[in-house]
Amino acid sequence: MRCRAIRFSFLILLLFSSAHRLPAPISEVATPTPEQSAKAKPKPKRTPTINSKVASESSEPSTKRQTSSLPARVEQHPKFAGIWRGTVHLGTSDFNMTFIVNNEGTLITESGGWVDGSHRGSHNGDVVIWRSGAFDVIGWRLTPAPDGKTAILVVKGPFVGDNSAVLRKTPP
Repeated sequence: MRCRAIRFSFLILLLFSSAHRLPAPISEVATPTPEQSAKAKPKPKRTPTINSKVASESSEPSTKRQTSSLPARVEQHPKFAGIWRGTVHLGTSDFNMTFIVNNEGTLITESGGWVDGSHRGSHNGDVVIWRSGAFDVIGWRLTPAPDGKTAILVVKGPFVGDNSAVLRKTPP
């Protein structure tokens, strides 16, 4: 009888020690918003420190200077931008594919593969990356060469494998 009690205790201990634990529930804590009076502080006014003659002479060029030196909201990346063509091995087949990258390097339109379409991308200045396929499981990476005429394309994902190809930039 004592042997059964020890076995039963051991079995209960084993069950409790191997039970899966659920994570703690996630609770959102509301943060208070700042008061309107704190937001509505007036900005201090600038007072001109130069005399009126110098100000009147330089007012027109400074206006031109301000409009021409405004930073562009979207940075242009001409080394990415353009039409890239090449033969890409996907799965068990080779496809003559075309990739069109916009001036910002953030929109890539692919054609000639299994599915044609446009995809949102990102870049770090040297490499453009984007995802495609069902559930975005296929990863693409386009790295232009320093000559600006060729690029290495790397594609990884299920059913397409881990492949690379050399693409050439073509005129529009």
